[in-house]
Amino acid sequence: MGTETITYWLWGIFAAIGLLLIGGALWWWLRRDPRALLVLSFEKIGAPLSPCRDKKKWYASHKLQQKLLTLKNRGFSFVTPGDLTHLPEKPVWLTFMGGYRSFYTEVFPFLQTHHIPATLFLIPDAIDHYNYWQDPHQEPWQDILTSKDLKILQKSGLISFGAAPLDGKDISSLSEEDSLFLLSESIARCKQVLNLPVTAATIWPAKGENAALAPALQKELKLPLVALTPHTNPLPLNTLLFQSFSPKKHPFKTWCAQHRQR
Repeated sequence: MGTETITYWLWGIFAAIGLLLIGGALWWWLRRDPRALLVLSFEKIGAPLSPCRDKKKWYASHKLQQKLLTLKNRGFSFVTPGDLTHLPEKPVWLTFMGGYRSFYTEVFPFLQTHHIPATLFLIPDAIDHYNYWQDPHQEPWQDILTSKDLKILQKSGLISFGAAPLDGKDISSLSEEDSLFLLSESIARCKQVLNLPVTAATIWPAKGENAALAPALQKELKLPLVALTPHTNPLPLNTLLFQSFSPKKHPFKTWCAQHRQR
């Protein structure tokens, strides 16, 4: 065997060892605790309306369906707030913010077909109206779910309900007292006006500053609280404080979170 042949064999062996090491490192980095909770959050589903200055808030219907089917085919289990104390393996909490009527037309039929539960976070005073908290110069107002829609969603048994701050207020610049009032009042109106059981709350619209308020708010509300920041539940489940991904803004991080151990 010539020197060149030996050299080629050695290079081949080194390359194989390198690939094995890289593959092993990748597997270790992406390995996933089977009970780590993945929280996915969506806002506007469908095609962005024209004109639209912030298309990141929109998520195409077919992409959402594809993502949910991928998760289901990979053995993930979709959960609701009631499941948080006894999570199955590979749990996913699917959440939708704002109560847009596009959820009823674009998402709900698919969830029914595939028996996938989800949680809707509502602004109670906007029901039967439109998203008045949005600047109409950014994009046209969108319809919000109607009282009739909510009855159908509740009757399905697939949809649970949560509360977002009253009037869609951004609470990042407010005091803890004012923030607590906006969330507590929203929860009360969901229960008393809309006759809906409230199983969770959220800080939405979301900014990084909200993270500082979240633990105190959750402690007062005594409900699971979702903070929309790009992480997947790095906190213990017994805190009932969860952080979620927006797949549109963080597609790679969302993909990693489906696998990686927390």
